Amino acid sequence: MGFLFIGLTLIVRRAERIIEERTEEKRKLEEQLRQAEHLANIGQMVAAISHELRNPLGVVSSTAELLKSREKENPTNAQLSQIILEEAKRANQVLSEFLEFARPRLPKLSSCEITAILDKVLTFLGPEFKSQQIEIVKDYKDKPIINADAELLYRAFSNIVLNAIQAMPKGGRLKVEVNTNPKEEKVIITFSDTGIGIPEDVLEKIFTPFFSTKEKGTGLGLAIVKKIIENHHGRIKIESEINKGTKVIIWLPY
Repeated sequence: MGFLFIGLTLIVRRAERIIEERTEEKRKLEEQLRQAEHLANIGQMVAAISHELRNPLGVVSSTAELLKSREKENPTNAQLSQIILEEAKRANQVLSEFLEFARPRLPKLSSCEITAILDKVLTFLGPEFKSQQIEIVKDYKDKPIINADAELLYRAFSNIVLNAIQAMPKGGRLKVEVNTNPKEEKVIITFSDTGIGIPEDVLEKIFTPFFSTKEKGTGLGLAIVKKIIENHHGRIKIESEINKGTKVIIWLPY
């Protein structure tokens, strides 16, 4: 009788734990659903605002271009028009980032070569590397073909590389590595810079939307990068050490 009681007690406790786990899972799913609905509402709002603001921004840019073309008549116009153009461009970029975060585009999958996307990013940003005296080291141990959205990965990689450039204002080195793990069927892309590094308290919040240490940053760049990688069923990790550099590691399935 005693063994039966103990057995029943264990079964009841196990059942209670299962119920608690399922309740917690349900709570998390409900919270995720609320967040998704909230983001959908934000997305609609941002889309409407973007539409309303982009037309005036276009007019402002066109007017600035016109002023710039008449710089011979008034040299001051050229300087003012350049400032207007830069600010209009920045405002448009902010709108784009808000829209991309609030209403992310799902990947349009097709066969693409990771190293080709990386080379495209590095070539495009070549003038930045040259002006800041940054050495590029490519270590492609493999050239894997994966099923992915090349355009979205290009955006993600560009954001990571731009952050690395900004972290090395006095020059340095950026190493880009590509490896594969056949056992786990993963492609591993690593970006390692010799920049200023990221403080531990900042690193903990690095992917938090709207968190930024930059004066003119939206705090959405890395949040968008993370979302792009996760939408490809991948994951991203950032390691950093002050005055030694930062390493961004991405795993993608292939």
